[in-house]
Amino acid sequence: MVALHEPTVPPLRTYFLAVRTGTLAMPHIARAHDWLERAAVDWC
Repeated sequence: MVALHEPTVPPLRTYFLAVRTGTLAMPHIARAHDWLERAAVDWC
């Protein structure tokens, strides 16, 4: 495998965590959302 291009600035990784309006009031959805937000810190 050979790199075809070496950019001077590496590409950004952007993640979006979408939720439907009002669903964070549901405890099970809020727990999952919080867990994903905390876990996402280590993804990059």
